[in-house]
Amino acid sequence: MQTKTNERSLPQGWQWVKLGDVCGFLDSRRKPINETERTKRIQGKKENELYPYYGANGQVGWIDGYLFDEPLILLAEDGGFFGSKDRPIAYSVSGKYWVNNHAHVLRPRSEIIDFDFCLHSLRIRPDVGQMVAGATRAKLNQETALSIPIALPPLDEQRRIAGRLNEQLAAVESARKAAKEQLQAARKLPSTYLQELFGDSAKHKWNWQKLGEVCELLPSRTIKSIGDTVVTAITTACLSENGFLPAGLKTSRMDANDAKQALVKEGEILIARSNTPDLVGRVSIYLGNPPNVVASDLTIRIWAGSSCHPPFLTAYLSYLYLSCFWKEVAGGASGSMKKITRTQVLLNFDKTKSAKQL
Repeated sequence: MQTKTNERSLPQGWQWVKLGDVCGFLDSRRKPINETERTKRIQGKKENELYPYYGANGQVGWIDGYLFDEPLILLAEDGGFFGSKDRPIAYSVSGKYWVNNHAHVLRPRSEIIDFDFCLHSLRIRPDVGQMVAGATRAKLNQETALSIPIALPPLDEQRRIAGRLNEQLAAVESARKAAKEQLQAARKLPSTYLQELFGDSAKHKWNWQKLGEVCELLPSRTIKSIGDTVVTAITTACLSENGFLPAGLKTSRMDANDAKQALVKEGEILIARSNTPDLVGRVSIYLGNPPNVVASDLTIRIWAGSSCHPPFLTAYLSYLYLSCFWKEVAGGASGSMKKITRTQVLLNFDKTKSAKQL
């Protein structure tokens, strides 16, 4: 036998209930902050660490609220949580903390519903976003929240389901953490290789030439807010030792003639001319994808000659960046922004030999 509610069938023994039937909604005003607590909390950092505030997104913040000291569930009341795939609407919190009025405070009734089962049930509800109201800011009022339907199995089954979900979520989190660590390790590989290849120059019997003797510097042009031509411009965020990053491109404007001269060709090497001390001199080779991009005057464009293999030169220039060469020689009055000049690049030595190919 199955129970049917709102055209959705449930297994035998399950039933549809409302959130208000299985959870108590706590009034955040039941424990108001007195003036002594308020003064201590605002003036003393220690109190903030002992009693962190949790907002609707579960993040610790600094705002006036009300004190709770038991494990509870916070249900987002407003904000950009509804309809967002990467922001759950419910959070579990425990310990002493402050809660402001942007979250409903729920105490699951343990004799009816398992705490974790309740939390997971709220997090997987795709229709909660359809229950919010408000012309300018979506808001889930308490009356509507109380009526949220919950598919409720027997208590033992709730615990079994919640336990299984907790195991799976822990496995997903472990895999996510491992993948992140592997990605970080993979990103370090180019740096390690470049340091090994160029770090001990004495063991290489290469010719030394000034870069200006084997390469040509191409023009870069200024971005203009009143330029008559819309362009896709390379920014220094495109440049990395892991390759050219199209995500750093931005739409800008240039004068038509400048845009024509600044059009980047496949095989050009680009150096960040101006950036923060840690990023100035970062370099990448442009391989033609996406097409029709331009270089602003924040980049230095290099065209390798016939005696210089572009990927090799890019690797060597990346080594200079990674070894903080440009950070040390860059100039500029501002401590937060540094610049290198075209002259500095032209006079730099390139450890190439005419037939060198990698």
